[in-house]
Amino acid sequence: MRQHTFPFCIMLAALAAGPVHAKLDGRQLHGLSADYVTPHLIWASSPSPALPRVLFIVPRSGAREVIELHQRLTMNWSAYLCYDHTCIAKSDMYDAPYEGTSLLEKQQELMARLESDYDLIVLGEVLFRALPDEAKYIILTKVEKGAGLLLVQQGGPERLPYRKLYLNRLPEPDFLLDFPRSMGMRPEQTGPMLQASQLGAGRIVHLSYYGRRSHGLSLTPYLPYNREWAARYENALAWVGRLCLWTASVTPAATCRSAALAETPTFEFDAPVRLDAVLTGLGQARCRLRNQFNQVLRESDYDGQQLVLSDLAPGSYFCDFMVRQGEQTVSFGYYEFAVASPVGKVDLAVPEVHELQAAINGRLTLEKPFERPLRACIELMDSPYDRVWHRREFTLASGQAALDWQLPSDHLPTIAAIVRCTLVDASANNREVGSAETTIFFPDYRLDDYIQMVWNNIDESVGPMTAPVLIDRLGWTLGLSHPSSGGSNARVSALFNQRFVSYMTRICVTKGAGGGAKQYRWFFLPSGYEEKIKALNEDECFYRPEVQELWAAGIAHRITNLPKYSPVIYSLGDENSLDLEAGFGPSDLMYFRQFLEKKYDSIAALNREWQSDYASFAEVPHPTMKESREQGNFPAWFDHRQYMEKMYADIHHFAAAEIKKHDPHARVGAEGSVPGELELSIENLEFWGPYSNLINDEVLRSFGGDRIRMLWWGGYPSSHGGRGRYPMPILGDLLKGTVNGNAWFTSRVGNHGVMSCDFDLAPYVKNYLPYLDDLRWGQAALLINNPQVESGIGIYWSHPSQAASMLDDRCFKSSDGIGAIIRYGYQRGLAFDFVSSRTLSRMDQLKVVFLCGASALSDAEGAALRRFVEGGGVLIADLNPAIMNGFLRPLPTNPLADLFGEVVFDTLSAPVLGEAEVSAEWRGRPLRFKAKKTQVNPGASFWEARALGQGQAILLHFGLGAAANTAAPETPLAGFLDQVLEGVGCVPPFQVVCDDPYALIRSRQGRGFRLLGILLSEAKVGSVLTARLPEVGFVYESKKGFLTQTDRLELPFTDSPYRLLSVFPEQQAPPELRLQATTVARGAAVSVDIRTLPAGRVYFLELKNPSGAAQLMRHRVFDTAKVQGTLTIPFAYSDVVGRWQLTLQDVATGLAATASVEVQP
Repeated sequence: MRQHTFPFCIMLAALAAGPVHAKLDGRQLHGLSADYVTPHLIWASSPSPALPRVLFIVPRSGAREVIELHQRLTMNWSAYLCYDHTCIAKSDMYDAPYEGTSLLEKQQELMARLESDYDLIVLGEVLFRALPDEAKYIILTKVEKGAGLLLVQQGGPERLPYRKLYLNRLPEPDFLLDFPRSMGMRPEQTGPMLQASQLGAGRIVHLSYYGRRSHGLSLTPYLPYNREWAARYENALAWVGRLCLWTASVTPAATCRSAALAETPTFEFDAPVRLDAVLTGLGQARCRLRNQFNQVLRESDYDGQQLVLSDLAPGSYFCDFMVRQGEQTVSFGYYEFAVASPVGKVDLAVPEVHELQAAINGRLTLEKPFERPLRACIELMDSPYDRVWHRREFTLASGQAALDWQLPSDHLPTIAAIVRCTLVDASANNREVGSAETTIFFPDYRLDDYIQMVWNNIDESVGPMTAPVLIDRLGWTLGLSHPSSGGSNARVSALFNQRFVSYMTRICVTKGAGGGAKQYRWFFLPSGYEEKIKALNEDECFYRPEVQELWAAGIAHRITNLPKYSPVIYSLGDENSLDLEAGFGPSDLMYFRQFLEKKYDSIAALNREWQSDYASFAEVPHPTMKESREQGNFPAWFDHRQYMEKMYADIHHFAAAEIKKHDPHARVGAEGSVPGELELSIENLEFWGPYSNLINDEVLRSFGGDRIRMLWWGGYPSSHGGRGRYPMPILGDLLKGTVNGNAWFTSRVGNHGVMSCDFDLAPYVKNYLPYLDDLRWGQAALLINNPQVESGIGIYWSHPSQAASMLDDRCFKSSDGIGAIIRYGYQRGLAFDFVSSRTLSRMDQLKVVFLCGASALSDAEGAALRRFVEGGGVLIADLNPAIMNGFLRPLPTNPLADLFGEVVFDTLSAPVLGEAEVSAEWRGRPLRFKAKKTQVNPGASFWEARALGQGQAILLHFGLGAAANTAAPETPLAGFLDQVLEGVGCVPPFQVVCDDPYALIRSRQGRGFRLLGILLSEAKVGSVLTARLPEVGFVYESKKGFLTQTDRLELPFTDSPYRLLSVFPEQQAPPELRLQATTVARGAAVSVDIRTLPAGRVYFLELKNPSGAAQLMRHRVFDTAKVQGTLTIPFAYSDVVGRWQLTLQDVATGLAATASVEVQP
């Protein structure tokens, strides 16, 4: 009873707490559609005697197999989707936002479905015990009355808890005679796959698979991916389909069976293949012949007479028989046979890994030399598309058993390729006498300007179904996962042309039992290191050699074979973390003292800051952070913090260096992680992707340089941007410039998934597609490759000051003012950059610098700020600047007193909430501002201005964050800052009139043009904005076309919150699409002359085949600042003959040109 009461109590509590908000559409988690069609063959379009009524009970992750079976075998089906194989629902924060997913709702749904009558109930990879007791009873009752129950499980059957269910065992089903004899046994041949019992009028059947499990399957066994996967999967589903009919007690009225073919015979090469099958009952049989790649070679009616096939090439084949009575299929099955090669085994010796564009050298060897000359056709095909990009023919003389060959590899568009050799006898009508193929890899570390990464790489067992959606349709060509043993999943990714992002470690510095630093879990180590970890006794200070040995061993273990498969990024962890209270273990004292000696250089310098008199560093204690704080020894407190932050950064740097020992091409970083001291942490790293944060995102943009920067978003139902109508997070982040790639969580089916359980794109993602497509096809690159229009505004970033605000309330939090300035810049379209002690030279290019909570500044920083003011800059501080030095020692006098007056730590009290009012003159204009409640210095006069040299310094004496929220309507903070910044010449490049406080307005400077991007809050869709240009210009909408010539724009946001415009001083013409040839043979290439295109522009080149289908993976996005001369458009030997269309679009203007190429045989 509790099971039902608990969710009900939660519902009552939620109702009592307030209004119930609409939930997210839950169809992607509990509905199935057959709209997404995958390659398949029809086995039974209308089974006899009528469409079986089937209820499938399957986990979400394996639900696609219901559709796969339906595509091949028409049934009257319905499906009930469980959370996973162990439970029907899970009450957690991730499922809760969706309608129809709670335990109560899922119980009600199951009971409602069980009210219907069924011929068959299938539990596909769902434990019977996971169902409610009442549902179990109803199902078994239906079985007693004649329904079938099929339980499919990986790893052995789940025996139902009632002995009487198994009292009446059934013999092996006769439908197995329609299939190879091996299908009646386990793969290991040690016992039956099937166990069947009669219960009343119905059957209970256990189907067990042994071997590797896959979360994406519910009806078929795990099948490793290779070129024969499609045929093997087709066979598996045909077999399961017949099992379903047999379990439902459907008896075929006619069959077509072959005892000889059931033995999987091998026919000699020179002997004709004789297919003998016996047609029993009244029906019409049809025979279909497939090769091992699931290609249908022939299909014809079969009259029960011997079918003779001649001139078949050596290899494996499948012979399918379908028997119909009228319009109904009454039985079906397949047999397997092989044709032997007269040359025996054909061996292709080729190195597994090749340089990009390098020639491929290999050796062909025949087990048995052939009596006549042979022609060897060697081809290079891409994976997984099987397009032939290179083909060469060689001759083997009669009796020749080996051949050295070479094949070019240029133009290959994928990481993995198949080298295939086909041997033909020219004297016997070019009959194939043997073949071989092997897979090779071309590690490619190149990255597009805009990269797209998804959490979880392609899953091998369902990759052929998901890759067309994730990689081809969405363009998510990077997949992040833990590497499996020997890098096998990285190899799978490469086979599907997805670059692997390897999750190598997770750096979490926690506090051990003795107070020392402890790695939270050494999951990345191979077995055999348990005793070494135990011997550390949780004193795992990174600087200990034995700890570094563990890190090196873990990296070496995880990276095995990975460089073969082009891992473009190595992640050192997700949600990496640092406990600053750690680092007080037995080993730490020595390393802490070494840190102090390097930081202070002399014991005198340390004594000055600590107010101590130690004779040497060997005497310096290591006080806890609590002790240091209570003693008022802020520098000691800060020293320990920096010691731990350096340890955190050093672990990252050490691991990165170890990775690069194994893979010199490696890009290394972390994602979703706390920064520690950001500038220190990202040194020597090429990638950083934290969880999104208003301030830290911008700090990373400003200091991150060319590093890969991505923020997880996407599938989260209620965080990271949630599930709005528009993809606001990625649009906003690209406009800001805080990211240069798209990081989506996650590719897997489930509450965070991009796909519905049927592997079609989830409805919310389909809403995003127009935006995601525009970004993919050039708009993101346009934003990434063009810098923001500088405004001369700087924000000072002081890591010591942030630490100081944790020690004393007189040290004001920098986040208060920085957040307000950032939001103001977004709303007004003003750019800004951060300045730190490491980047002081940036102030040379600035007009104004905001010091927000900059309470702790070093002598060097103070001197640089003074020079900035003396040179004409304006320095604006909010509260209590420079009251501590860079070591966090409170100062008796303020080193910047000539700029801000004698603001001194000892004479200050903590800011209090109060009214702030400014009434002053600023650069010849009155300046007014009033806020009802914000942090203020008691008794201080607001807006203290002091001149020094050619510049000025202003001390506000109030906090900007609360002031923005409590400002008087007639003096909003944005208006106040407008006046201040206009006075120093900081004006936005476009004057956009906007009353949306959450608006994001950003500008970019291109070569000869500017971009204006605007993203409004969803609530403002339907509004109209006005934008004033500095002068009359020609205005275009990115990827859409010309708008107008004006200096004043009316911008309606009719059905979208997002617009990206480009403004040019002159009218633009469509790009010139110059092809150096308009006809091309298959296997050759056409060059596109791009020398006439303007430099520094982003273009999108689209390719369509003669039927008009877009060739998504062959489109190009390129920037003429980086690519000059010509582009090569290759055509494969396997491409369709006919007129192909190319369209070249200028992404900034949307203007385009079209040309066509005739592809000839």
